[in-house]
Amino acid sequence: MNIYRYIDYRKIIQLIAGERNILYNQLAQSAGIHSSYFSRVMVEKAHFSQEQLHAIGKILLSNKEELEYLLLLGLYSSSGSQSHRQFLREKIDFIRHQKLKLRESLEEIETVETKKEDFWKYFLDPLTIKIHIFLTVNQYRNNHRLLMKKLNINEQQFSEQIQLLQQLQLIEVHGGQIRIIKDSLNLDENDPLSVINHSHWRQEAIKNIGKRNVKLSDYHFTAAFSANEEVKQIIKIKFKDFLMEIQKLVAKTEPAEDVYYMVFDLFDES
Repeated sequence: MNIYRYIDYRKIIQLIAGERNILYNQLAQSAGIHSSYFSRVMVEKAHFSQEQLHAIGKILLSNKEELEYLLLLGLYSSSGSQSHRQFLREKIDFIRHQKLKLRESLEEIETVETKKEDFWKYFLDPLTIKIHIFLTVNQYRNNHRLLMKKLNINEQQFSEQIQLLQQLQLIEVHGGQIRIIKDSLNLDENDPLSVINHSHWRQEAIKNIGKRNVKLSDYHFTAAFSANEEVKQIIKIKFKDFLMEIQKLVAKTEPAEDVYYMVFDLFDES
């Protein structure tokens, strides 16, 4: 669920609890809140404190960013100062604009839930993703041996991956010819497999850095800097804006000549 569609924290709690079949009294007990007070808040007769909302968010939400947004909504809802509410609303609107804009930019890329079907298999091995994307390039789709040489794999490995991609209905094969049905998939950042997928591609980046024949056109960059949480979030938003720009750039590339990889990390010592 995309919580950034909502500015009422009660609605977010209601929808997520409903999706997971969690009763309010169960949620209240888990968060250490008296059930009668919990009910009063949900019918807009009271407000959760930041500590209470944090406890609820830790149960319902899967990442720190969403939890921070929920807490911001709580502050906005309970504030008695008009100027403070306006200040908070500007922050909320900015976050929503960035989040919803990114969501819209990715709407043409199917976001899959790995719990459904067998899509977890797609993200379990980088080789599956590599072959899928390489097949979107004409020279590799039309010359399988060139693709196998490029990825340093044998016929059996290639055949197994082709069967998996067919099973996932990402490609179809007729008379030895491969047709792309879907040229990309997007893994939801909250999916449990997302961490494994990220780790795999960081390992791929490390392998590339360790090669002796790194291309001059390749680029690796590392930085450590001091700032604050607000600046960190601005950097994150700017990078997401950059992703939207390059998505449009890549979409216009015709014909594609090769496959390239990119990773990005922004973190602290927490």
